[in-house]
Amino acid sequence: IVDNGGGVIVGGAASITGTSFLSNTAGGDGGGAFVVNVASITRTLFLNNMADSDGGALYLYGDHTTPAWVVNSLFASNRTLNNQGDALYVFGARSASSVVLLHNTIANPTLEDGAAIRVRFGTVAITNTLIASHTIAIERVGGTVSEDYSLFDNVTTPFSGTVTAGTHSITGT
Repeated sequence: IVDNGGGVIVGGAASITGTSFLSNTAGGDGGGAFVVNVASITRTLFLNNMADSDGGALYLYGDHTTPAWVVNSLFASNRTLNNQGDALYVFGARSASSVVLLHNTIANPTLEDGAAIRVRFGTVAITNTLIASHTIAIERVGGTVSEDYSLFDNVTTPFSGTVTAGTHSITGT
């Protein structure tokens, strides 16, 4: 068990494509990966990762003005002990920090009692994403969050905090 980044910790620009983060554990943040600054994460699998603190699968710490991208990735059976971003935790250190989540799947086989995505700071745009079996799909504690064209299945509360929701999302199976 490591403090942050159970699978990997990246301190600069990261381009992660076609990678699998399987059954990693972090004593702090980012069970699968802890990424600082700009990231491009594409076609990546985060499966069965766990963090004691934030970001069961992925912790994105943005201190940048170029958007970080997470595209066509699968987050399955990830969790945190404190229920803060079981799949993804976004901490944009600058107000201009932004993250784009596009065409992702976040799911668990049973209802997970935390938020799938937790945004602390920064700007996050979520599009065409499936979120299944989480008590809260998207939790905004700070920053700005927008969402559209998503599917929420077996989600108790789609949004916690102010989330600008588009009109094209579906809640149901």
